[in-house]
Amino acid sequence: MKKRQRKIPKKNNQKVLKKVSRAVAFLYTIIYIAFILILLNLNVLPLKYLIPGLIITSIISIFMLLFLWPKKIKKKWKIISLIFTILLSLSYLVIGYYMFYTMNFMGNIKKVDKEVETFYVVALKDSKYEKIEDLKNKNIYILKSEDNTYKEAQKKLTKKINSTLIDLESSNDLIKKLDEDNAILISKSLYELLSEKKYNIDERSKILYKIKVEKKSNNIIKKVDVFEEPFNIYISGIDTSGNISNVARSDVNMVMTINPSTHKILLTSIPRDYYVVLHSSGARDKLTHSGMYGINESVQTIEDLLGIDINYYFRVNFTTVIDIVDVIGGINVNSDYTFITHGMGVKYNFYKGDNYLDGKKALAFSRERKSFSDGDRQRVKNQQKVLSAILSKITSSQTLLTSYSNILNTIQKSFQTNLEQEDIKKLIKKQIDKMPKWEIETISLTGSDSRNSTYTYGNQQLYVMQPDEQSVEEAKNKISLISNENPSLN
Repeated sequence: MKKRQRKIPKKNNQKVLKKVSRAVAFLYTIIYIAFILILLNLNVLPLKYLIPGLIITSIISIFMLLFLWPKKIKKKWKIISLIFTILLSLSYLVIGYYMFYTMNFMGNIKKVDKEVETFYVVALKDSKYEKIEDLKNKNIYILKSEDNTYKEAQKKLTKKINSTLIDLESSNDLIKKLDEDNAILISKSLYELLSEKKYNIDERSKILYKIKVEKKSNNIIKKVDVFEEPFNIYISGIDTSGNISNVARSDVNMVMTINPSTHKILLTSIPRDYYVVLHSSGARDKLTHSGMYGINESVQTIEDLLGIDINYYFRVNFTTVIDIVDVIGGINVNSDYTFITHGMGVKYNFYKGDNYLDGKKALAFSRERKSFSDGDRQRVKNQQKVLSAILSKITSSQTLLTSYSNILNTIQKSFQTNLEQEDIKKLIKKQIDKMPKWEIETISLTGSDSRNSTYTYGNQQLYVMQPDEQSVEEAKNKISLISNENPSLN
């Protein structure tokens, strides 16, 4: 005789379905509430999307729960509702993840509240001094400065070793003392500056000791309503890789004027060797050297030069360019010349016309100047091309959708800013609201080649670019024109 198969009672099936449905309904309710709370807290979705979205998702949620919870709903409708609710829960979890990622990004933006200056105790390579202890009761020479970081470095050094610190008036005097087989205390940024041709301090010296000093940056933010009002952002590209907090020369100096009403951006580039008056000292120096005295010094010096308020600033370095270009899948730029790069370890070839650039090539393209008869002027143009290409690609809907979390993760690690969370949210909300195509214009300050003394180097004659006053006035007028343009008057 054949054994009869035992059938599971229909009531048992219904009980299992009932339990599963109610469990899914409960979980869905928790997920949906969490999703709404994150969405409201993030506050980047415009009201025209937020309110209809909340109404529609709430109505759908109520209907789903009505089909899942009561007993007397037909089995097939409960199963359909169950599947739909699970899919909806998964979609909320995915979207919620991206929103939470954005919130985390906002909370971890590296504000420029401090900068780090490193100081070296240096001796000649063939010097008898091998370690810091060898300098006990010896003279150590340092550049005279009223800067608090220099004073703090001296304090830390005297705690480490009993020695006599002697002030000198110029970097030339510092080099002379080094050549006389004395030890010197020098900032990392000045050490790198003196590692260039003529001095080549890095090739003929050794570092006996390193001192790190944190420098607090006063917040000189000039807040505006970025949703409605035009504003200026200073972009400082510092001459270093790695830690973005390191004090260094400012090799890239751009003012980005943004008019959120007309969706226009003006990039005003200032050559690194522009001969300017430093805000704090009132002395003349190359603009690039201003970065050695902190981001605030660069901001205020450029404000004096252009007669404008700089509302916010972004500080980036070499690593920033490489990482951002790579994370957005590279950029395309149109080169004015065919050329090969110099002095970057690897020689890169670029051709007149369109070029596809990955991160390292984008950095090389924006740093090269020796290949051009116009030198730094052409480098400034190439920097503008790279930045324009990054802005165009990063604001495209396709890039935002496919690389959103990677972009946020990369940007978070690669820059410092004094732009506050709420202002960043407003800018994101504006972009989502209108999805405008931004019109980007560029302008560069020009000047004439010259040689002159600088505040940083003392009396030594260095190459500088003497500002062309007409180009400065044209830049002032262009910034004013973009800032004051009102679409309602057109």
